Amino acid sequence: MATYESIKYAHTGAGLTSIAATAVADGSVTDAEYQYINTLSSNAQTQITANVPKAGATMTGTLVFPDTEGITVGAGTDMKLYSNGTNGRCEVASAFTVGNIGSTEYLIGGSVNAQVDLYYDNNIKLSTHTNGIYIDEALGVGTTPSSTTGEIRATNEITAYYSSDASLKENVKTIENALDKVNALRGVEFDWTDEHIAARGGEDGYFVRKRDTGLVAQNVKEVVPEVVAKRNDGTLGVKYEKLIGLLVQAINELSAKVKK
Repeated sequence: MATYESIKYAHTGAGLTSIAATAVADGSVTDAEYQYINTLSSNAQTQITANVPKAGATMTGTLVFPDTEGITVGAGTDMKLYSNGTNGRCEVASAFTVGNIGSTEYLIGGSVNAQVDLYYDNNIKLSTHTNGIYIDEALGVGTTPSSTTGEIRATNEITAYYSSDASLKENVKTIENALDKVNALRGVEFDWTDEHIAARGGEDGYFVRKRDTGLVAQNVKEVVPEVVAKRNDGTLGVKYEKLIGLLVQAINELSAKVKK
C-alpha cells in the first residue's frame, strides 16, 4: 500500500446512473488508484494555470456567475475596479484594472457607523462625518471647482436664510454712530494681483476678473472688527452681509438729520 491513505468510494454496479446508497463502499486507495487521482489533479492544475491569467495578462472569453451567487475574494485581500482616466470615464474594454487596493487607494471605503471617504488619485476628496460632509478642496456647482481650497463656486443662486430670530439673540442694542462708521469706510475700485488671480485658476471673466470693486479688509477691521476674520493663509476676509445692519442704521441716522 502507498503511504498516502484516504477514503475511496467504489461503485459495484455496472452503470453510473441511479446509484443506490448500498452500492457505495469505503476503503483504502491503492497505489494505482492514487497515481490516477494524482494525474487528474495534475491535469486540472495545468488547465487552471493555462486558462487563468497571471498579473498583467488578459483573460479571453466570458466569466458567468449565477444570479443567486456573489463574488467572494479570499480573506485578507481586496479587489478594486477603477478607471485609468484615459478617456475621462470608465470603459470596460480598456479602462478597468483589477488589483489589490492600497491603504489610501480605494475609491469609496468605510465601515458601518464610520465615515465614508471618496478618493481620487489616492487623495481623499470627500468624507462623511456624524455632523455633516467634509470636502477637502473646493466645490463647484454647475462649474469646475476652483483650485483654491475652501472656495465654493456656483453658476446659479445660492439660496439660504440666516439665523436672525429675536429668541436667539441677547444684549440687542441699536448701532451707535452708524453714519460715522460708514463714513470711515472706504469703497474702492481695484485690480487683483496676478498672483491672486493665478491662485484662483486664472481670469475667466465670470468668477475671476482683474478689475473689481469692494472694501479693503484692513480698513473694515479698524471700523467694524466683528465682520473681519483671518484665514488660514494669513490674509483677511470680510463678511460683507454683516455690514447690512450698519448700512441700514446709517440710513436711519441720515434720514433723521434730513427731517430736522
